Amino acid sequence: MKCPKCGHENEDSKKFCTSCGTELAGKTEPVAPEEQPTEVMKPVEKPGTERIPVVPAAPATPAPPFTPLATPAFMAPGVAPVHPPRSRRFMVITIVVVVALILIGGGIMTWLFIEANRTVASVKNVALGLASESQSQGNTIDLTKVPLDKTLKLRASFVAKYKNGRAKLKVYVVSADGTELVSDSWDDIRSSSSTQVKDLTFHLTRSTGRKMTGKADLQIETNGKKVASSSGALSFTPVKGVGKEAQLEDAKQSASKKIADAQTAIDELNSLGLQSDDLAAELSDAQSNLDQATTAQQANAQGAIADRIATEAGSRKAEAEAGQQSEATCRDNQARILQALQTYNAVYGNYPDQMAYLVSSGYLSAMPVCPSGGTYTYQADLFTNPPTVTVYCSYHGAL
Repeated sequence: MKCPKCGHENEDSKKFCTSCGTELAGKTEPVAPEEQPTEVMKPVEKPGTERIPVVPAAPATPAPPFTPLATPAFMAPGVAPVHPPRSRRFMVITIVVVVALILIGGGIMTWLFIEANRTVASVKNVALGLASESQSQGNTIDLTKVPLDKTLKLRASFVAKYKNGRAKLKVYVVSADGTELVSDSWDDIRSSSSTQVKDLTFHLTRSTGRKMTGKADLQIETNGKKVASSSGALSFTPVKGVGKEAQLEDAKQSASKKIADAQTAIDELNSLGLQSDDLAAELSDAQSNLDQATTAQQANAQGAIADRIATEAGSRKAEAEAGQQSEATCRDNQARILQALQTYNAVYGNYPDQMAYLVSSGYLSAMPVCPSGGTYTYQADLFTNPPTVTVYCSYHGAL
């Protein structure tokens, strides 16, 4: 018989469910079989035989219904059923689960405590991209053809976690031979279990086409001693050549040197007392234009102006030096002529009517020539004692 409440299958003889104690409907007490009168057969009497009385047999008593030993006792109808006790296995499982939960909870707490005090230094990633673009997806440019004249960003992603001390990070770029080209560093990295980022921004203006390496070095120190460190690196190859910015820089440096040389030439003219104001004004304009130049062609044009100014200053200096030499030679010629005139006067008591007599009389081997093309004359004042004589040059004047 199936229990209408819990669905447990019971024996047909049960009045209550052996699982939940619910009374099973439609059950009645078993009815004992109806007693039938026992018919006693009377023996046939034979003549001359002694009659023996017959005692009727006692009616058979029906056997009580079989009750299994394991059948639980039931309460009377209307009283709450008594549930069977939990099994030993269920109790063992419960204890095991509770102990396991305690151990797991304790393990988690221990792990959290250890994790909270653990020192971590880890460079997660080093990426290169254009400074104007997002690097959330990693590298944003072709690492085999990194462009020139672009603002680049080398990004280091890292985790630095520590209880005491401080963390330092250095991000830098080295050439193929290991030369450090550009770098930046941070000595105040905060402690955090989350990923942090730092960027190194730089330009590539020229390249030999050889590989470069971007690096990030993370170090955690406690009491001045390194307790943890991590490094990351990224190789990339720039495009070979010289960019426009580098060309402009080279042109400006060349023009600046030419302007400096022109200024030196002007200073030399000033020291000689020669005219140089026009050259100085022109050179000042060239310097201003160079400062505002935005292309290599503009810078080279100012360098050409400086070259011309320096050449002009040099020519004026050379001319001045030649003039000074010519004047000196002329002064020497006038002194020789004066000496010859005085000697002639001492011998003859007067001065020659013509300069040529000085040569013909042997007082001069030849008439001196002015380097600047001037001609010589003299004037004697005979009314002074002794008489005075002045030699003149038509180009340089009197001695």
